[in-house]
Amino acid sequence: AVHDSDDRFNAPRCMPETRVEVQEEILSWISEPYNETSAAADRILWVTGPVGTGKTAVLGSIAESCKEKGHLAASFFFSPFSADRRCLIATLASQLLEHRDLRGIQEHMLSAMRHSPFVFTKNLKQQFDTLILGPLLEFRQREGLSATTPPLILIDGLEECGTGQPQQDASSPITNRGSPLSPARLRDDDQREILSFILHAVNNPLLPFRAVIASRPERTIRGFFGTDGKAITRELVLDNKYNPDADIARFYEMRLSVICHTSELPPDWPGVEKKQILVKYASGRFICAAKVMRFIEGASLPSTKPGTSSRLSTPSQRLERLFNLLLSPSPLSSLDIRSILGTSRETADDLYEKGTEAWHRYETSRKDADLTKAVGFYQQAQALRAERDMDEMIEKLHGKGITAWSSIYCD
Repeated sequence: AVHDSDDRFNAPRCMPETRVEVQEEILSWISEPYNETSAAADRILWVTGPVGTGKTAVLGSIAESCKEKGHLAASFFFSPFSADRRCLIATLASQLLEHRDLRGIQEHMLSAMRHSPFVFTKNLKQQFDTLILGPLLEFRQREGLSATTPPLILIDGLEECGTGQPQQDASSPITNRGSPLSPARLRDDDQREILSFILHAVNNPLLPFRAVIASRPERTIRGFFGTDGKAITRELVLDNKYNPDADIARFYEMRLSVICHTSELPPDWPGVEKKQILVKYASGRFICAAKVMRFIEGASLPSTKPGTSSRLSTPSQRLERLFNLLLSPSPLSSLDIRSILGTSRETADDLYEKGTEAWHRYETSRKDADLTKAVGFYQQAQALRAERDMDEMIEKLHGKGITAWSSIYCD
């Protein structure tokens, strides 16, 4: 979960000359002098936006930059592979041991663990006070620690957090893991606990922290930043204000130029018009652009044996296959409409997520049906996002889905 962990060797990062404006804004906020006398000072920066807008790539680059400058205390990147919130404080504390400005803090941390051997059975706030805040205060008292540069905690993907156990939603029945006395824990509970610990950390009068948190604007998280954390939070939304299409165009240019060089293609391949179509197709979502490039590069395809042929063995063939889907009248026509709309209305974010899931399946299965689904979901999400009145568009699609299924059952 640490930003520079070996397990995150292929995690997204901002390519050179991309996302410059948003990175500069975040770094500017981080470097602002801390004002102890201002009760309303921004102590939390919430970076938010829909799925696929590049939050993780931005925070990955920010974490690297801050670590180089010595501004970063610790980071934690939640993901489907590192979602256990029970590891959060231990992971943050372990990074403080390596911090170049905190030589000698190990003694204080080990002492705290000896005095509280069951600390990891406590809630996050108690773990933080015991393993991080206490040792830092002792270290500051003995060694000195600047109060003008509060330690920075960076957390990404908060919506992914969990307990390491299967999560339930509020409508799920209580399982054998829960009872009236010990109810099953919900994902919302994990999010609230983490946000409460962050609020406690940044408001501590003895040693206040600063925090950068990135997440989708889910209900629980959005509710926190609109209530308890509102007075001390600055919100940064990754939207069209930061001109994502221009950054996506630069991303394509750099990656395609490498393909041209390694595959001996013309330097302007595949041409201005096709590049513009790829940018339009991404619709401001970096996740779409990244998946497209992985497909064109063949990174997710099995290598072909010498002497064998494959219809997708070259970048040109893969690009042609992709454009056949992008430019088809209706790539969704081959999909089971129930898998797109079901019996409830879909949002653009829902469709982007389904598109990403389909890409993952394609990378494993190599089945054309999964590739078609991925493109179809992304295109439908793009159509929804382009509509000014999205609710009206969703209602229309929902109505069409219900009508289609009614006709099937009637037939």
